[in-house]
Amino acid sequence: MRGGVIGYSILLGLLLGGTSIGGIADAAERCTDCVTAGASYVALRIPPGTPLAGYGGMPRRLVFPDVFDRYAHAFWFRPSVGEHDPVAARALVLESRAARLAWVTLDLIAVDGSFTRAVQGRLARAGVPAATLIVSASHTHSGPGA
Repeated sequence: MRGGVIGYSILLGLLLGGTSIGGIADAAERCTDCVTAGASYVALRIPPGTPLAGYGGMPRRLVFPDVFDRYAHAFWFRPSVGEHDPVAARALVLESRAARLAWVTLDLIAVDGSFTRAVQGRLARAGVPAATLIVSASHTHSGPGA
């Protein structure tokens, strides 16, 4: 299942980050006019051999697609050879008595609506209080993807 490990790593990181900021409701209850904030950073483990996003040019392509599954996470592209800097998920949560906003940014080339819905579902199942959720990508070409 290509990409599954990366997706689950990202969602796990968000869950861990989200649970560390879940306690900001207590502070909001003490102050009626305040906006409280919480932030989290989670480095994500990307499996060795994962292709880098945005490198569709011929030097990064395999001569033949990996139909024999030699590389667990790369089909059209040569796999990565290691990690220079960690790939991460970052979250900022702002909350007042009236609303909660969670902004999550990921070191990925892009995210789509289905990914955002998957994150919402996982956060709800983990018991993280509901919020308006913004999920964005840093658009890095040094992160996972193909």
